[in-house]
Amino acid sequence: MEELLNLIKDGKDVWVGLKDSETAKRFLEDAEKEGFTFGDGAKPTERPRDNVYALKKDKTLCFVGSVGHIRYFQSNDEKLTKIDYAEYLKQK
Repeated sequence: MEELLNLIKDGKDVWVGLKDSETAKRFLEDAEKEGFTFGDGAKPTERPRDNVYALKKDKTLCFVGSVGHIRYFQSNDEKLTKIDYAEYLKQK
């Protein structure tokens, strides 16, 4: 099942926020199971954990950097869909 890929729709950027290391571990494992990789082909669990990731339709997972963190936490950008992964898991 491709639950993460189904979050990507409407042409909006989809960014996933992770509140703690346990949630981050779960997200990276879930992303890997669905076939997401980083642009260079590295598996999600092979990289250091961060607390915000961007998801792309081509199943690419991206770090967002410091400016991306500002965009995620301090912006009301209509072009950005923000997913709190812990809350998302509760709804499943």
